[in-house]
Amino acid sequence: MDDLALNYQSDFNAILQMIADARRKAVYQVNATTIDLYWGIGEFVSNKAMQDGWGRSTVKALSEYILTQELGIFQSRGRIENSFKRNMKD
Repeated sequence: MDDLALNYQSDFNAILQMIADARRKAVYQVNATTIDLYWGIGEFVSNKAMQDGWGRSTVKALSEYILTQELGIFQSRGRIENSFKRNMKD
């Protein structure tokens, strides 16, 4: 580290802390938004199950449809199906 960096090390570390704090906040916000999305999808699917008789085959078809339309959104079909089932409101 050069002399200039040594003179400002505490200030530089404060800026590094600001960056780390912003990253943590961004991760939290993304996670919260994703959870809200899953709950919203679960509520939608639950309502369709009650009103229109959606069942396992429809949820499976939905997950396959999403995977063809939104490449890369989920790593596996089982994950999306399980997410929908887990977040469906009883």
